[in-house]
This record gives sequence, C-alpha cells and structure tokens, in this order.
Amino acid sequence: MTTNVSYILNGTNDLISYHTSIFDAENGLNPINNPTSYSSSTATIWIRVTKNPVSSVINCAVIIEQELKVNALPIANLPSNYYSCMIPNSNQAPFQLDTKNNEILNGQDPALFTVTYHLSQQEAKQGINLLPNSYLSASQTIWASVRNNTTNCRNTSPLNLIAEPFTIANTPLLSNTTKCDEDGLMMVLLFLIYPY
Repeated sequence: MTTNVSYILNGTNDLISYHTSIFDAENGLNPINNPTSYSSSTATIWIRVTKNPVSSVINCAVIIEQELKVNALPIANLPSNYYSCMIPNSNQAPFQLDTKNNEILNGQDPALFTVTYHLSQQEAKQGINLLPNSYLSASQTIWASVRNNTTNCRNTSPLNLIAEPFTIANTPLLSNTTKCDEDGLMMVLLFLIYPY
C-alpha cells in the first residue's frame, strides 16, 4: 500500500494514514496499524493526507481512494525429470530447456505466459539471471519461472536435470561375424561377440 507515498506527498512532509472505509478516512478513525505489511484481497482503501503538524481542524484533510488489486499467480506445474546423455569424457549433458515449457504450462496459453529458467528459486521469483535454452550442465535442480505477460506475476517450479553417464561400446571384430556361406544361411554365435 505504501509504494505510492512519495508520489502522493509530492515532496511535502504531510502525514498519511490508511483506512478500510471512507467514513473512517474522513473522520480520522481506525487507521490501518501496519500499512507496509497489510494483507488483503482485491479491495479499496482510503488514504487520508493531513498537514504536519496536525491542526485541530479535522476537515483539513485530503482523502484519496486507492484500489488494491490482487492478481492470481500463474500455475507452474511440476515437470518430470529431464534426462540427457553426458558428453563423452565429461560429467555434463546438453539440455534444451524450452522443450519442458509445455509440460510446465500444462495447457496454459504460451502466448499469455513466458517460461524462463534459473539456477535458484530466488532468481526465478525475480526473473533475473536467465539460463540459455541450450544449456550444458551436470545433474542439478534448476528453477522454472512462469510469468503472466499481462500482470507480470510469477510462479516457480523446480526442474531436475539428470545427466546420465555416456555408454561406451566397442564395435565387434569383423572376424567374429564373418563366416563362409555354404548353404545360403549364416549362423553367427553371438556369445562369441558379446561374452558375459
């Protein structure tokens, strides 16, 4: 509620009080005790501005109506783990983060919401330090941020990146898979190729 104080006072040192009814504001009654941490749904409050010091004349006050609008948070659905194979001789794997957007939005219109990715939940809540969509990483948890493009409200969800170990396989020797064709059929004993 107090974000507009400087604008309202316009350089004066007048006094401000906040009220839940116009009657209370006009009469200087029942001010909101802590306007910097006031919990409310969408509502109207009234701001009473008086000279400092307050005179004995009650009617020398200006009453300003201020709307409090509470916008719903967008939904940031919990996506499934994102698996990707490690690059050989590395503990990192490539991840194309925006491939998780549809899963995180889960039916919400992507034209109305923007999904970004961040290293921490705090960065995701603030929409700062965006990760690139093509992201190289070891296994870790990052955070998706869903922003409503109209209200700028954000919500977050964790995304687990799983870098799976790269598999190394040897090509069988040609001598193990080459046989003479005596009757049009060839029998290869696979256990010679891949002994267990």
